[in-house]
Amino acid sequence: MDNGNNDNAPRGLTCPRCGRGHFFTTNSEPLPNGRIRRRKRCPSCGRIIVAYEVEIESFSAA
Repeated sequence: MDNGNNDNAPRGLTCPRCGRGHFFTTNSEPLPNGRIRRRKRCPSCGRIIVAYEVEIESFSAA
């Protein structure tokens, strides 16, 4: 049975510059609204991205 998942599909973050899928977290900072801001650096090209994390309970079914 096909569950609609493609095992070859990329998962997680990918670098917008070089396409690699691995990052090092260089800074984590909790924000007043409960989110966490993480600055991540691609070890391949050095690009820095910012990711925001929220608790899964923060999402409600639409």
